[in-house]
Amino acid sequence: PQYHHLIRLAMTSQKSNSNSARRDVFLGLLHESRPDVDVDVRSLTLRQYAYDASNYRLLPAVVLFPKSEDDVAAALAAATAAELPVVARGAGTTMAGNALSDGVVLDMSRHMNRVLAVRPEDRVAVVEAGARLLDLQREAARHGLMFAPDPSSGSRVTIGGMLGNDACGNHSVAYGRTSDHVLAVDGVLADGSPIRAHRGVLQVVGPRASVSLDQRLQGV
Repeated sequence: PQYHHLIRLAMTSQKSNSNSARRDVFLGLLHESRPDVDVDVRSLTLRQYAYDASNYRLLPAVVLFPKSEDDVAAALAAATAAELPVVARGAGTTMAGNALSDGVVLDMSRHMNRVLAVRPEDRVAVVEAGARLLDLQREAARHGLMFAPDPSSGSRVTIGGMLGNDACGNHSVAYGRTSDHVLAVDGVLADGSPIRAHRGVLQVVGPRASVSLDQRLQGV
């Protein structure tokens, strides 16, 4: 019936208006704490980030290109205050819509894309979330090493995206999944608190380390 379609259009419009207001709150808070942050709200950019390798389409309110962990923390704190959802995006190769959000999309691949260290004596690498698997493999190969998971999108996929999806590949039976090869992760809670996760341990780090994780989660 026609009235059903009219109701759906009205609801979509209301949601759009609500997201626009929340976006303005988010941008105001973000620029207060990080005035030089790389952020884009142009229509063309938003449309470019409205899709990934899946069949889903979802227009974001804001696309942000973090340059540091501080940018990520500030974005999450501002998004929480503005009640906007946040999704971190790598190369957008997921076929399940994981890289899409109608709130804030954090594209980690533009700036936070470095392989920071390869320590062959420990067989350990330190990378940023937006580092490409291909770049890590090249650095590791210089020492006769490799990162075992090998998804078909390996020439484009980022390590952060692999971790988010627990990617594997054709040799997963032999080598396992991404989570089998991750020793530690530095992350950020929704209120901007930095955390470190490793086997069996999740802890708040930095200036807020004196506050227990339970208290931080309750605050979120």
